[in-house]
Amino acid sequence: MPPPGSKEPPADGLPRGAAGGNVAPILFVYNERSRRGPAALRELRDAAERRGLAGGSSFTSIGDLERRPAGDSPERVVAVGGDGTVNAAVHWMRERGIHAPLGIVPGGTGNNLARGLGIPRSRSDAIAAALGGAATRRIDLLRYRPLRFPGSAERSEPGASEPGLAHSMVQGGALGFPADVAARYETFRRRSAFRLAAYPFGGLVYRLLALLGLAGGSLPVLRLEASLPGGERIDADALAVFVGNEPTLGGGFRPCPRAILDDGNLDLCIVRAGTGRSRFLLFREVARGTHLRLEREVLYRQTRGPVELRLSRRTPLLADGDIRLNESGYRLEVEPGAVEVLVG
Repeated sequence: MPPPGSKEPPADGLPRGAAGGNVAPILFVYNERSRRGPAALRELRDAAERRGLAGGSSFTSIGDLERRPAGDSPERVVAVGGDGTVNAAVHWMRERGIHAPLGIVPGGTGNNLARGLGIPRSRSDAIAAALGGAATRRIDLLRYRPLRFPGSAERSEPGASEPGLAHSMVQGGALGFPADVAARYETFRRRSAFRLAAYPFGGLVYRLLALLGLAGGSLPVLRLEASLPGGERIDADALAVFVGNEPTLGGGFRPCPRAILDDGNLDLCIVRAGTGRSRFLLFREVARGTHLRLEREVLYRQTRGPVELRLSRRTPLLADGDIRLNESGYRLEVEPGAVEVLVG
């Protein structure tokens, strides 16, 4: 029995609204295109209504975030969707200077960050943690900017990053072949027939497209020059470059198996080209996260940054599941403990 004068907490763990509607405002950020987002959003709306939380809160799609009023100050932000939705919410919060805790209700294809944080797989449990949870974990944030080099049309100052163009990466990203696969997936996903056919496969679609790409002939190679702290330079012909704050990438790959969300490090994994190793063997090893033993084919660094990457051609960056920018250079940095996430 609860002590006299106290109230028994709801069986589902969700907080109930105070009388008179004095409820801490919650901003729900959703992506209507995410794989399970619409169903998760409906369940979340119902849960918020039952607990009297909907009246003092608002629901905004990721496409409308920038149009929200400048004085927005939610006491909690809940992202409903996949890694890309979390990315959009975090980037908006950082740009607006909002330091509220972030709840996550997984509704995407991969949901890699949610898994890495131990967010409950049960949707009802994830909603309970997002709305009423108090346990939080501070995780690092990766920030990246376009980097201009001599001879570029945009800027003549060597190694200069563009001011005011910092973007956020919470989970991880990639350049080269993985980004090409993701761009192909994004193109196909715009077709309703593909979405219907691919829905039962979830994150396996990434693997299927990657296998088709590997079987399709020669793969484009990136000439990479990487500058790391301490004066270290890496020159390599690369099939793929991975940047990790967390071990996994879409489709269940584990390109940065040593990455930890709150260790203050940026993990950099470079898969070399032209080593003679079977591409399918490399694919299998990266999928399992056992590729670090291939010392001739794989370079792996953990660093507090910054890291500068100069590429032989303009290359899109796959960041938290979405294609971003299209540059010949990137500067990456770590902001330790920059994001507070509700985990239970």
